[in-house]
Amino acid sequence: MITDYSDNIKESMIHREGLIVRNEVQTVSLDELNILGNLIATPLIVMTADEVLYINDLFTTMTGYDMEDLMKSGFQNTIATDQQYKFFIRLSKALKGKKYDDMNEFRLRCKDGSWIWVDYKSRLVSYEGKTFLLLNLMDITEKKMKLEKFLKLRDAMLDVSQSVVNTGDIDLFYQMILTKAMEAIPSAKLGTVLLKKGEYLEVSAQSGFRVDSITGFKIPLKESFIYQATNGRLDEIAKIDDLLSMGDYPKISSEDDEDKFIRATITAPIYINDEFFGTVNVDSTKVGGFNSDDLKLMEFVRNNVEIAIANHLLYQEKVYLSRFDSLTGLFNRSHFEEIFKHHREKALRYDEPFQLVLFDMNDLKKINDVYGHIAGDQVIKTYSDYCSHFMRKSDVISRYGGDEFVGLFFGTTRIQLSRRLNRFLTELNDQPVKIDQHLINFSFSFGISTFGEDGTELETLFKVADQRMYKFKTKYKQRKE
Repeated sequence: MITDYSDNIKESMIHREGLIVRNEVQTVSLDELNILGNLIATPLIVMTADEVLYINDLFTTMTGYDMEDLMKSGFQNTIATDQQYKFFIRLSKALKGKKYDDMNEFRLRCKDGSWIWVDYKSRLVSYEGKTFLLLNLMDITEKKMKLEKFLKLRDAMLDVSQSVVNTGDIDLFYQMILTKAMEAIPSAKLGTVLLKKGEYLEVSAQSGFRVDSITGFKIPLKESFIYQATNGRLDEIAKIDDLLSMGDYPKISSEDDEDKFIRATITAPIYINDEFFGTVNVDSTKVGGFNSDDLKLMEFVRNNVEIAIANHLLYQEKVYLSRFDSLTGLFNRSHFEEIFKHHREKALRYDEPFQLVLFDMNDLKKINDVYGHIAGDQVIKTYSDYCSHFMRKSDVISRYGGDEFVGLFFGTTRIQLSRRLNRFLTELNDQPVKIDQHLINFSFSFGISTFGEDGTELETLFKVADQRMYKFKTKYKQRKE
């Protein structure tokens, strides 16, 4: 009897998390299995590939199957189809005395049709001269579901990270972040990304709300859920189970029902470069719609979102700097040359001439010498702003370097453009720059070359325009003297 070697059990069996491990095959009787099944606090099944010898009550409680059910249908039919082969290969190796992995898991269909994940620890026993495998089972469904949810969220955040380069539109990027967060937290039926603009939080992305109800929505930062929940610290994720407990708040209609509003929320602060940037929020129309697991998932979302947004903004800055001059905001030289190539091909194909204009600011060195380089930069910035207003939408202008600018002008002749530029030059005389109480007048010289007439290569057109600009500058100096 099993009671005769209870002391031996203590010595030769290792009790670990309710699972019994033994190195050698032990001979057992049904009475001993019954006693053992009652002693063990986990579901127990003793079986071969085609026979179930014993189950304990905890096995029936977990699965719903009794011995009669298993004798009719066979234990193999309770295991998920895609896992049956793997499980019974291991079982066959064990029963033949071959080396096998005595710990594993599988998915099991219960008698009521539901599925659970089961972890098992196994050992060999002998009954009436036949070898069986004794399995101690543990329901790990909840742990498995949490893991699957986390893995799904991890993959979603990986998609967000990879979209840093592919998504040029920042609003689409925020929408993607929100969509992935809500997919990973099934309880979330609505959501928003709110970004800080001054003293307000403004909607940058939303899901689940009526568009006409949320478009243009903004809220003072001090009235936001995150501010109230953290007493203005804005330093932690807040799970609010009943928003009515916080007093009155804006009721924004949901897509499903204009009279249905959010009642619970998880709101997470976003920090970029240690500065509060905004919040990502998932919402429910039910009180207590989120649990502690959702809060943990949101923490993972928040951490990844901060990294993704920081990388996206950094990438966008690099893209901007690769195309635009940092001082003036105009196209830089390299990007202008790319634009020229495009218009050159078009002009050659359709025989459409255009004008290239080289601009050079007059007396900028004197301004730098008298007022300093900061004043000189301000003059350059002001000039570029005036140019932007003067240009037509179809025209292109670039800061080519230092005080040199170059532009492409379409749908005009060289004479017409020259008259237009002279009028612009006259207007600048009445618009000096005010720096430290000083009024600084500035002007420019220009030279025009015509695509097709003066050449078709940028270098050639630039050289012709430069020669004409030099003549213009000489006359300008003579007039001043």
